[in-house]
Amino acid sequence: MRWYRKVAKDLQKQEDKYHCALPKSKQSVCAGKRFLLLQQMAKDAGYPDTGLAAAGFQGVKLTGMAEATGAFPEAERPPVMSEKDVMKAAKWSRRAAMGKCVSSGDAAADKELWENAVLERDKGWLSGPFSEEELSSRLEPLWTASSRFPVRQGDKLRCIDNLSGSFVNAAFGSSEKLDLGGIDQLAGLVKALIGGVLDNRDVVLTLSTGVVLRGVLHCSFSIQEARDICGRTLGLESAYRQLFTASCSAWASVIVVFCPESGKPELFCLEALPFGATAAVYGFNRMARAIWFIGVTMLGLLWTIFYDDFPHVDHVVSSSESQFKMQRP
Repeated sequence: MRWYRKVAKDLQKQEDKYHCALPKSKQSVCAGKRFLLLQQMAKDAGYPDTGLAAAGFQGVKLTGMAEATGAFPEAERPPVMSEKDVMKAAKWSRRAAMGKCVSSGDAAADKELWENAVLERDKGWLSGPFSEEELSSRLEPLWTASSRFPVRQGDKLRCIDNLSGSFVNAAFGSSEKLDLGGIDQLAGLVKALIGGVLDNRDVVLTLSTGVVLRGVLHCSFSIQEARDICGRTLGLESAYRQLFTASCSAWASVIVVFCPESGKPELFCLEALPFGATAAVYGFNRMARAIWFIGVTMLGLLWTIFYDDFPHVDHVVSSSESQFKMQRP
């Protein structure tokens, strides 16, 4: 960590240069993020994606083919619509999105949805509101509009941006498949930790390739300590809002939000990634996979990854140290 603090210091002038070159509307989204440092750590760890820093500073394109990273399995899934087709339909899809932008029927949800939009605007994640004329002047006339609607999950309200309704998601494609670690991967890790230590202090681990690793439990561990594990989850706050939409996707980045105060739809521009765009899922997981890989290979963290959550297990006797490390990768 001391070494990478030095690397971070050496790279800071260049990081600042790239940040200052960004449009002002994007600077607040990625303020303080060290994409060059992430790229250097990924390179040192042997991670195959060499475009992390470029992706961080250029933003995520909402349409077109996503860049291949080499970090996920190959699986061709081309767009089903072209950008040109989405633009041709924009006049009608825009009218539909604005026409359907009415109260959800839940006054409290409408109020919270609007307040969230205002809060995101104040944080720099959205810009606006704008009139249609202002947007046509800023973005040219073929811009799309996607509706934002509320979904309540327990005591939390999620703001969903429906980029499928505006056909933006249909214009996105990728050459890779996201293989995210779920509960099975976490259960396999726990099983390996507990079951790999035998009563005679031998340690036996069978890899997915069939290769068997054998060793002897370190003398600093008792068998009970080696089998006594704990778990926690590191969840990234407002994860998708940590990256921004590419400037070339501005035409596809307009959302419609119902304003309960006026009873009318209001138009905002997405500056940070929307929750509801297929491209945002790929763009965010590209960065998250790199963080996971660095944690495993360089920091020895026993963790998995599922979107913006990093489930983490460890031996109780070393859990404090590993928690310190997992919060500072």
